[in-house]
Amino acid sequence: MKKVIVLIAALLMTAALLAGCGFVVVKNGYGENSADIPPKGDTTEESSQTSHESTGTADGEAYEEYEEILEDYGRIVDFRLSSSYKDDTDNGKYPDLESDLEDYMSDEDIHGVREAKLQYRWSCMLADMTADMKNPSRDSFGYIFKDLDGDGTQELLWVSSDYNTVFAVFAVYDGDAELIDAYWPRYSGVVTDGGELYTLSSSGADTFEYAVSRLDKDKENPLKSAKRFGCQSGQYYADIDGTAVSISEEDFQKLLSENPFEFGQSWKENKMYLLK
Repeated sequence: MKKVIVLIAALLMTAALLAGCGFVVVKNGYGENSADIPPKGDTTEESSQTSHESTGTADGEAYEEYEEILEDYGRIVDFRLSSSYKDDTDNGKYPDLESDLEDYMSDEDIHGVREAKLQYRWSCMLADMTADMKNPSRDSFGYIFKDLDGDGTQELLWVSSDYNTVFAVFAVYDGDAELIDAYWPRYSGVVTDGGELYTLSSSGADTFEYAVSRLDKDKENPLKSAKRFGCQSGQYYADIDGTAVSISEEDFQKLLSENPFEFGQSWKENKMYLLK
């Protein structure tokens, strides 16, 4: 099911997608006017980095399960950092980069709504991988194996080597590794101490949403919503038990203080591996 991503087709699906992904002005990972939305915690702490050769047995098995995807990751990063890519973008041209999302999704999903959302997020992630990096190099990118749902199976997270950014999450279903979600500055994600995926999506100063999801080994719906709260055109809302209701700004701020958008305290204890 998995095919090697060919580094020669479109980085962005359409010119409209380019406008929606690559040309967004972002500060601290959020929209230009969303200064009231808090950033993702402290970014000053140094990270520990190890090579794959230092892994134990469990990580060695996990590496084999995700080996093809990790090879793709390396190819994507190499091309993203290549002089040809930089030359083309400096001249206002965007080189082609094929990323066939169907390679990373189950047959049940490829024609569904989830596939369409992931295609958009995947393309935006590819376009903006280095948006928040200064002088990025291959060593700026790493990956983590983490059992997010406690079932004994390791999930794969593409991350920045400083632990401050998650690019994508993959999980194994029936022996096949599949994409769960992909993130970019206007749809950013962190991981809680409980292994939940916590996202912040923003389309302006008065329209944004915080969402906490738990990984579920359901191919058709692998992310189960635990809670959502945010603001739609200035109206605050919350969805805790499956029904969205209007709330006051005070209640919204209380929810945000109880659920700060930041990585869990144990996040940087996860072993980091650099690309081979």
